Amino acid sequence: MENKRTPDIRFNGFTGDWELRRLGEISEKVTEKNKNNIYSETLTNSAEFGIINQRDFLIRIFQTKRI
Repeated sequence: MENKRTPDIRFNGFTGDWELRRLGEISEKVTEKNKNNIYSETLTNSAEFGIINQRDFLIRIFQTKRI
């Protein structure tokens, strides 16, 4: 995959070359509590799933830990 500019499988409407971006260019790290509901979506970094919505991630954890 090295030096590849377009993926083999594309979502409809996406036609351009890939662009390499650092996560910090498209997101902001938040370390304080969301007291005033400023942030509507919180993402987390999972070794198994990659960057994922924190709510979805916690649901997956609770589902796999069921007895």
